[in-house]
Amino acid sequence: IMPSLVGSEMCIREELTLSSDESIEEENQLIYVPKHSGYSSIAVSRNNLLVAFRGNYTGVRYTTLTNSRQNSIDDFMLFDLSVESSRIIGRYNMKLRLNLNNILDEDYENVSNTAMPGRNFLTELIIKL
Repeated sequence: IMPSLVGSEMCIREELTLSSDESIEEENQLIYVPKHSGYSSIAVSRNNLLVAFRGNYTGVRYTTLTNSRQNSIDDFMLFDLSVESSRIIGRYNMKLRLNLNNILDEDYENVSNTAMPGRNFLTELIIKL
């Protein structure tokens, strides 16, 4: 049985970036600047609960101005999920957020030969006094 989404709010966001950052000396892509990148997210909220799913794409990046494939970092796509709940307890406004990052445990690099975290979790508790 699916829960009803009546009374829920949904938000969908997308962004695509096409970068043409080129060096002045050579007409090649600048190092570590992907030509293509973008993200998409969908979030659904109801009462005091918010669930969001995000996808983030980073295109091929080059580590030298020659833009050769042998001096490049592969493109990658990451997916994240977050669940957030807000409550007022007494005079305190509290928010609990649970994040599951890199859901598919993608191996990727932002900088050449520097591994980034695999699947990871983040828990946040925010209390406004």
